[in-house]
Amino acid sequence: MCALVWLCSRNDAIGNLLVLIAASGAWFSGSAIPDLVVAFILYPCYLRCKISKENCT
Repeated sequence: MCALVWLCSRNDAIGNLLVLIAASGAWFSGSAIPDLVVAFILYPCYLRCKISKENCT
């Protein structure tokens, strides 16, 4: 359970930082590309955490 908590907490921290970076990039560029890049980076991280939760019984 500890490893799962660590994994999900780490993903949240990385996600928050990347969202701030993407928001800055979108604001400066006027484009949605930075948001999409971050979404494609974060998706596998959160998917892995979700799969780990489902396998943890």
